[in-house]
Amino acid sequence: VPTSEPQTVEATATRFIDPASEVVFLSIEENGYAHLFLFRSLDLTLTRITTGDWNDIAPALNPERTRLAFASDRAGSWDLYVMALSTGEVTQVTDSPQYDSAPSWSPDGQWLAFETYENENLEVSVVNVESGEVLPLTQHPASDHSPAWAPDGRNVAFVSTRGGDSDVWLANLDLAGDERYTNLSNTPFAAENSPLWDRAGSKLLWSSISQTVGFSGLYIWNAE
Repeated sequence: VPTSEPQTVEATATRFIDPASEVVFLSIEENGYAHLFLFRSLDLTLTRITTGDWNDIAPALNPERTRLAFASDRAGSWDLYVMALSTGEVTQVTDSPQYDSAPSWSPDGQWLAFETYENENLEVSVVNVESGEVLPLTQHPASDHSPAWAPDGRNVAFVSTRGGDSDVWLANLDLAGDERYTNLSNTPFAAENSPLWDRAGSKLLWSSISQTVGFSGLYIWNAE
């Protein structure tokens, strides 16, 4: 990471997304607030893309690499926003007093899965990016969070404590009721986190920490 002062970007699509370079969007705390930055591996530059007296976290790039979803408390409560990378224009997607964060794009770019705090508990919901329509994906007394939308569009992985400890679960959008949910990791005395799909959607990666011996590692579930 360069040590030079980050520069405020003049937003253009080619400036943000260079086909010859892999880019990573980060949330970094600076002067008491967390803001979004873009890191380019081609020239090792770090560029600030948000600023203000608020916090911007959990950036997620859409499949077309044209829009960036993130969570922000800029309006007083934690809601989801989408930035158009061609112009820098930011649009608010959710508008509720509860905490909304951890957005994950559907493959068609029309929906975001996200974690939301409802009834003193974390749940997973989905929201239509254009209309703002919100639909619950989980409604359970346990904590459900950290959604990851599969590339096939019909499955959403998430982390839940509904099995007694923190496991990775799968929600099949083509099913209803309890049949919709499957415990993929099902590891007693271990805590799973951060599910991530490969680009083909054939494998799901997550981290795991043993609660007995303190061992941590990465695990892969084969969806095929």
